[in-house]
Amino acid sequence: MKTKRTILIVIVLLLAIGVVGGCGTKKEKKPLPSTKFMKSFNSRYSTSITNTVKFKPEDEDSDYYRVEYRLPAYEGSNGIHGAIGKNTSIDMVNYNYSNSIPNSFCIYVSGPENEIFEMFPALAKSINPKLTNEDIQSGINEYNKDKSLMSNPDVRDVLVSSNSNKGKQKISSDYIIDYGDHVEGFINSNITGLNK
Repeated sequence: MKTKRTILIVIVLLLAIGVVGGCGTKKEKKPLPSTKFMKSFNSRYSTSITNTVKFKPEDEDSDYYRVEYRLPAYEGSNGIHGAIGKNTSIDMVNYNYSNSIPNSFCIYVSGPENEIFEMFPALAKSINPKLTNEDIQSGINEYNKDKSLMSNPDVRDVLVSSNSNKGKQKISSDYIIDYGDHVEGFINSNITGLNK
């Protein structure tokens, strides 16, 4: 009887130590795609993303609100606004959540044309590292070709249709648009690979 009691006390103590000591099965929280993107971009480009501010994309009173953030996919989304140098801003948005995990990620980068083109390869490869320099440059070339024909070129889905856009971090849409006083680049990804 005394032996059974001792064994029972030892088992209870071991269980208590396991729970209190963190030996249980805790799930480690994985970094968001925006965090992974910033780390990758900052290692690829000479000017890092700085002055970051978190924002809620669906908040219409936010300084970083866009009309597309009204869409249901942006419900519960979160974003980070930052600067790349003095003249370029970037918005990084984790969205389309399912079970507390974002299924999509996008960036909007806005600034002078020369700066956007200079950083575009680092932006694109930070989302899909399998993209080749040639495929990225073809998007810029397409934009320049359109610029010779019209005052405000609007080039879409050049990265999407490129041969090197493969893998788990595949880009699902992209554009480069000239708004006259600035150029905006956009890259969107279904982020199966960035969630791993």
